[in-house]
Amino acid sequence: MTTTARRLALLACAVPALVFAAPAAAAADSAFLQQDTSATRKGATMTFVRAVAADDGSVSYIRVTYTAGPKGAAVTSTASAAR
Repeated sequence: MTTTARRLALLACAVPALVFAAPAAAAADSAFLQQDTSATRKGATMTFVRAVAADDGSVSYIRVTYTAGPKGAAVTSTASAAR
């Protein structure tokens, strides 16, 4: 086999592997962040959401809501994590 043919054969094998591996590499250590706020004459609220999928396989989610109104203020949160 000539050198050019070997290079073409290697390239033909490498390209599909890179095409399928690139999305997985890009997805490693991903995060999602969101913030919502609203205010009316009855009160105000602010919500934060954070979700993370780390490259070690761990996943975490947290949602925190701050609320204030005429009857007082409150904080509620939900959290979850998995390895």
